[in-house]
Amino acid sequence: MLLVALSGAAHAAEPISKTEIRADTDQQAKRRVMAQLSDLLIPSPFRGRPGYPPKRPLSDLWFYTRPRGTATRGVCVSDTVVIRFRPAEDGPCDADTPVAASAVESTSHYRLRGAVDPASLDKLDAAGQVQADRDCAAIDPRKTDFIGAPDEDTLVEGLWLLRQGQATPPAAMTCEGYKQPCAAVMAAIDPAKIESVDACPAADGSRCFEVEDGDTSATLRADGVGHLLSIKLGQEIVIADWRAD
Repeated sequence: MLLVALSGAAHAAEPISKTEIRADTDQQAKRRVMAQLSDLLIPSPFRGRPGYPPKRPLSDLWFYTRPRGTATRGVCVSDTVVIRFRPAEDGPCDADTPVAASAVESTSHYRLRGAVDPASLDKLDAAGQVQADRDCAAIDPRKTDFIGAPDEDTLVEGLWLLRQGQATPPAAMTCEGYKQPCAAVMAAIDPAKIESVDACPAADGSRCFEVEDGDTSATLRADGVGHLLSIKLGQEIVIADWRAD
């Protein structure tokens, strides 16, 4: 089972209770919680570019948390955990320089299991949450694209409005810089390739979402009950390069 394979642990950490943890010393509590955390973390597979030996000190390590269910039926979440490091000594630095952990950062990313409609969203009960955790744990975050969003509700509503705009484009739709008609640009956005969904400023009781797929940015404005009012499409220019290692 993937859940076992991803944990990488021959023996899972022992469960803990509130009574036990409050009776522990600080060091005991830390050890027990860190053992639990270790079972959740999946190392990122990146180990540098083949044929290019590292030259700089270790600055960060990336992990994913084992995907789990959210309170919303059909939505899984995994956290990207980044541990930052700093050189442990002064002087010239290279890839052999000892470093020490200096900070931890975490960002949540989401994945849908099938289409989700915000008009019929289900909040899971305890039994449903257990099953959702099992279903989501079967997803390998190292091999599966997740979507960046501030929370699951923003994700679901933004993607739902995108589908609504593709099925029935509103009259108010702009797409400056494109040779194709706006409806064709909108239809070409693949919901399976969405990279991020975010809220954007809105006025007069309306709601605004920005959905990006790496090539196109769609700004979707809807009224308070979810009726799509306008779409603004823009081209994304992504410049990527290998960072110094």
